[in-house]
Amino acid sequence: LSLIQLPQDRTIKSIAHDSAPFHALADVAMSIRHPYLMKIIGFHAVSSYGRRSVGSQAVAIVRGITNVGSLRNVIFPYLHDLKAEAPNVGIPLQKLKLQLWSRQILEGMVALQRMSLTPIHIHSGNCMVVYDTELGEEIIQLTGFEYSLLGLDMSSTALSRKVKKAYGDGWSNIE
Repeated sequence: LSLIQLPQDRTIKSIAHDSAPFHALADVAMSIRHPYLMKIIGFHAVSSYGRRSVGSQAVAIVRGITNVGSLRNVIFPYLHDLKAEAPNVGIPLQKLKLQLWSRQILEGMVALQRMSLTPIHIHSGNCMVVYDTELGEEIIQLTGFEYSLLGLDMSSTALSRKVKKAYGDGWSNIE
């Protein structure tokens, strides 16, 4: 479950949970399918009190559960372990796994770009490691693409400027 707080200058009154536009947006969000994009199973307008609300400033995104966690959890398994000697020390990935997961992340990003959804919120915490029963192996599925779907920018303008400067190749249409 992710709760996306909308900026103060933005409200979703025009797409309130009981309106046709919000239902259309929710249908689009929940219809996105790609092997390297994590499926959204719920898309709800919520109030600060946890109930659906017409004047809401937040959207709750519901996804499936992964038993492994995110790429961050795989690399830094002791990050939140208060008893660990070196919680910030990462565990390196095997070369083949690193290559495979990097390709899957890129393919997921390309799929988002083809859907006109700019992948603006990609980081190790939004790369979920999921066991694919058909392949019999762990794969990466991206999350966080709902920011682009909701028309939200990166949370940090400094980060946004760095990304724009680094990507002059079509990824830089981030406002």
